[in-house]
Amino acid sequence: MKLMSLTRRSAAAACVVLLVPVVAVAATTGPRISATGGTPQSAVVSTAFTHKLSARVVGAKGNPRVGLLVTFKAPTTGPSLTFANGRTTWTHATGKKGYVRVAVTANATAGTYKVTANLKKGALKTPATFNLTNTP
Repeated sequence: MKLMSLTRRSAAAACVVLLVPVVAVAATTGPRISATGGTPQSAVVSTAFTHKLSARVVGAKGNPRVGLLVTFKAPTTGPSLTFANGRTTWTHATGKKGYVRVAVTANATAGTYKVTANLKKGALKTPATFNLTNTP
């Protein structure tokens, strides 16, 4: 069996060849969503929260994703909130910089809970999460 010796140049070339596919995979991971405002915060029961919930959707290279529908979901029972439509879910399109913002009101039950925001179509594995509290 014959062993091959590598020169510095061929060893460097071999490293580059091995790393290129990893970089290419990382660059094609698709959009991400993150909470950019309104978390954590609290409001007295049955009153509006001071800050809107805000999320941003960006592409794999960090560029804003415009016009994508984002759905916010709050718990349907216990401590929660309502959106302008009186429900615990709200869907809205991202704006020209990839942001989506929504005003919310605490329901009548005190306690801590989470609200998520995710793409309406092609939900991401990691949604944006908002930590909220309704105080008595």
